[in-house]
Amino acid sequence: MKKTLALLVFAAMIFSAGCGQTPKPVEDTKENANAAVEKVEQKVDETKKDAANKVDEMKKDAGAAADDAAAKVDETADKMKQDAENAANKVNDKVNEIASGAANKIGEMKTTRDISLGGIMPGIAVETAKSTLSNPVETNGDTLRFKNGLVVEVENDKVEKITAKTDDVKTAAGISVGMSEYSLNNAYGRADDVDVSRDKVEYTYYSDDKKSKIEFESVGGVITEIVAELND
Repeated sequence: MKKTLALLVFAAMIFSAGCGQTPKPVEDTKENANAAVEKVEQKVDETKKDAANKVDEMKKDAGAAADDAAAKVDETADKMKQDAENAANKVNDKVNEIASGAANKIGEMKTTRDISLGGIMPGIAVETAKSTLSNPVETNGDTLRFKNGLVVEVENDKVEKITAKTDDVKTAAGISVGMSEYSLNNAYGRADDVDVSRDKVEYTYYSDDKKSKIEFESVGGVITEIVAELND
């Protein structure tokens, strides 16, 4: 009986110990776990803050880069605009220079246009023409034909008309029969008159005083006859 009572008392003591306070090792484990959770949460907060700061820095860097890029674009655009304006000014200056030179050349051509053919001019004395060309090889009334093929018509002892149909005779500008009609532009400039017929074209250039003229007959683009005469 005593043994049974002792066993009951011992069992009650064990039961009481099992249902009472938590053993110390378990309490330590809970505290450690809570501390670990707090550290993790703190670390998460720090990481979030760092990430937010880095994002802000990246935004600032991106904004600065965008501003720099925009500034460079503006600078490049301004430079291109300035270069284009400078190029346009140079082109305009060159065009004006060429135009001025062309105008001067045309002016010189107009003021120095020589209507002579074969070394003689319409309006000179016939004796002067003979001394320049030597005596004619043929005389038919008032028409004289010289050795070089030049035909001179005379009126009142003055040269009225000079005709060349061979390449032995040149004008003062170096034009002769057989040359291209395009050579006239370089020698005399634009013709004062152009007469176009079915089979030929006639280009006329007047002297500065309009008292004489020289005419070039062209067939198929080739000069076939040159006539210098007084402009009656």
